[in-house]
Amino acid sequence: MAAPCPGAACRPRPLPVARLHLGAILATVATFTMFGLLFTLPQFFGAVYGTDAFGTGLRLLPVIGGLMVGARVAGRLAERIGAKVVVAAGLALMAAALGFGATTSVDTGYGYVAAWVCAAGLGLGFAMPPAMNAALGALDTRRSGVGSGLIQAMRQVGSAIGVAVLGTVLNAAYRDGLPADATDAVRNSASGGVEVAGQLGSTQLLDSVRTAFVQGMDSTLALSAVLAAAGAVLALVFLPARPPDPPQEDEAAPLPAESTV
Repeated sequence: MAAPCPGAACRPRPLPVARLHLGAILATVATFTMFGLLFTLPQFFGAVYGTDAFGTGLRLLPVIGGLMVGARVAGRLAERIGAKVVVAAGLALMAAALGFGATTSVDTGYGYVAAWVCAAGLGLGFAMPPAMNAALGALDTRRSGVGSGLIQAMRQVGSAIGVAVLGTVLNAAYRDGLPADATDAVRNSASGGVEVAGQLGSTQLLDSVRTAFVQGMDSTLALSAVLAAAGAVLALVFLPARPPDPPQEDEAAPLPAESTV
């Protein structure tokens, strides 16, 4: 039979909301901005380079390579210099990489694209794991599941919002760059515009579609770069340089004592 709780001693302590939410927000910002790259590049490779799905996947491998290297190095650096510097540096690197990506043109070769794509993946690897660790480190082991669920939920919401917002920016800039007499099939998507241009054998229409799409992609990447830079400033200002150790089990709220009659 459970004994009555002795006053306020058994009340659960409040979650350290500031640290938990800040880490979750920074992880969400990193995810949001990365969708500017992941949403536009496959379409860019298909519309401008004319690659198929397999070729597009191969050209996105530098993102994975940069992410793996960044995540591996970030953990070691965070232990030495703290998560504050590592997360801010990762978001700043993402902002710089996406800023360079915003200068991409129709004539840009893949070497330049691969370089800034790899740098963006490296920045994501630097920013994401330390930001999540900073959030989860604020919790004791009994509350880590709740914190992890909150972070994952915020990341999923950030991904969905990122696709909606960045897709709107891309679509609006793409349509503005097309000729006034472009058909609906051309305006709906760059892939549709390339297909129509191929059916008509119109080199002029094909160039217009590619140029308009690259302009839209550059606008999307520029917005992503601004958001990543804002995240870097947020990390520098509010993220603790050396967060305190997480609460231990015996420091958490005591459980009701069990007694038998």
